[in-house]
Amino acid sequence: MNSPFNAYDKYMDMTTTLKKLIEEGKDESAEGEALRDAMDDVWFLMTPEEIKRFNPDNEIDSFDGDFRWLSNFWPSNVTLDAVEYPSVEHAYQAAKTTDATLRKSIANAKTPGLAKKMGKGLAMRSDWNSIKLDVMEHLLRQKFAVGSELSEKLLATGHRRLVEGNFWNDCFWGVCKGKGENHLGQLLMQIRKELQ
Repeated sequence: MNSPFNAYDKYMDMTTTLKKLIEEGKDESAEGEALRDAMDDVWFLMTPEEIKRFNPDNEIDSFDGDFRWLSNFWPSNVTLDAVEYPSVEHAYQAAKTTDATLRKSIANAKTPGLAKKMGKGLAMRSDWNSIKLDVMEHLLRQKFAVGSELSEKLLATGHRRLVEGNFWNDCFWGVCKGKGENHLGQLLMQIRKELQ
């Protein structure tokens, strides 16, 4: 049974509006923030059946549990500018700066979570927004290199849609509460297609 006023359809309409704001670079504006707040309100009015529509049975909707290895936090040695990092997350966060000393300290962070925290405190390099997708793709291609154990695991997901579902409001790399661009999932599916 649908919730009053069909929250699912209302939410999908709001998602379309948010996508337009993102395309126009206005998603961080007051209008964008108000829309996100309204979307949160509508989300909590949905019935379990409506929420299920965001997660088809054939979709991997979280990089956790049995699929934790899809996460950038998974241990996997990768190299960036001749420096080795213990995970994609470490290297990605270090790439936000060109300062070799700061990069080294991030490489030595004890956990990917700590590396992420360190990355958030950096002054971003001026070209970051234009290169971050390429940086991520470069690192993921190393993690899922042809013939590696992780590439075999990626291939074993077949044609299932890969979605980095999260609860920390990352709507660029993943999807939160049904909204997001899912760039991480898209890159993984692109790499999988090439491996196939």
